[in-house]
Amino acid sequence: MSDWIKSFSSQFGDAVCADDATLTAQAVQGVVPACIAAPESETQAAAMIHFAASHKIPVVPCGGGTSQGRCAPPAKGFLALSTKRLNKLIRHEPGDMVATVHAGMTVEEFQEAVLMGGQWLPIDARPDATIGGIVAANFYGPSAHGYGTLRDMILGMTVINGDGVIRKCGGKVVKNVTGYALDKLYIGSFGTLGLITEVTFKLRPYDLECYFANARVKSAADGLAALLAVAIKNIPLSVLQLNIFRNPFSPVLTIKATGTDSELQRISAEVRAASQLDFKEDFHSKLWSIKSDTDEHKSASTNDPRRDPAKTPTFRAILRIGYRLSILRDALNVFHGNEDLMILVGLNAALIYFLVLSDLEAARISAAFEKLGVNFAWENVVGVDIPHRWGKPRPEWAIMKQLKAALDPAGIMNPGRFVV
Repeated sequence: MSDWIKSFSSQFGDAVCADDATLTAQAVQGVVPACIAAPESETQAAAMIHFAASHKIPVVPCGGGTSQGRCAPPAKGFLALSTKRLNKLIRHEPGDMVATVHAGMTVEEFQEAVLMGGQWLPIDARPDATIGGIVAANFYGPSAHGYGTLRDMILGMTVINGDGVIRKCGGKVVKNVTGYALDKLYIGSFGTLGLITEVTFKLRPYDLECYFANARVKSAADGLAALLAVAIKNIPLSVLQLNIFRNPFSPVLTIKATGTDSELQRISAEVRAASQLDFKEDFHSKLWSIKSDTDEHKSASTNDPRRDPAKTPTFRAILRIGYRLSILRDALNVFHGNEDLMILVGLNAALIYFLVLSDLEAARISAAFEKLGVNFAWENVVGVDIPHRWGKPRPEWAIMKQLKAALDPAGIMNPGRFVV
């Protein structure tokens, strides 16, 4: 046992675990942590980070572990800092539609808690993901088409930066003016700037009526044309997504909407008229239940939550891209002729799952997207050498490095795992 681990364990007692079996189970992309710590309070978490900074120990924030594959592998000998004991709903004000929650609470637990007040957080994250994890990874799902992204839902948060200082950003009410919106800085930061401990969300009423529809199309081109035809009508949909599967499956256009029965009937007619497709429709008496959605995700694999684990193939990598709608066709043409993948296409973002991927093909795709001006990130990479997962360095990265140096002066928070 390293000297720092003995000192760390002595200082923080039962909050620390260095058992070999537990450490192996907590491995991140095959890298086993030196020890695991689960602070019971923000004050204790701050003391742990301060200790790590003074000893130059790399720290990997850990929640449910559902997004750890989205970054590069961690440094060896890291401290896994778990939020599993910071897992309570701090407050819920149904009248204000606002809730503050610890970062270690799971999405399932949070949704069930606020549902008691007739509200929910309109995201499609895995139920076993933690609140801090989805914020750090900026994960929200296809419902962003109708409800917006996490940036639209977060009012404030508490973060312990790499210097061990507890900082509160934003506020706990909808109308809040406190200077720079620093809380937005941590959304999608992948734990490189600090440990998120609390988040305050603006919630939405739990909708009672839901319209869900799928339509198969002959080709990806036909599906894209239908998606764009529906999009330009500005129909109030919560989800609009084209799913392009590998052969022998044909592409599917998926649509969801919420509202009253009469509103949903009108939306159905408008969608059919715009797309000229024959939709298989399903009208629910309430929005897809959080419980049933949870069960569906629990029976899912990490890489593809839409299939039975026994039948789910192993993906070599996942590519996440963001684009302007005007270049969507050009972006999808980059994959023309490749049938060993699955693509989930939205209006300004897409996910591409690769069954087969070589180093050369990954480099070709990256170069094509850099030329098109498409933002991209290679995630969950297995056995493929991709030197620049986020593309080649850009001028704005210099500002990111300055922010990293200011908030994590010792460079201990998830070092080398993200852009900077």
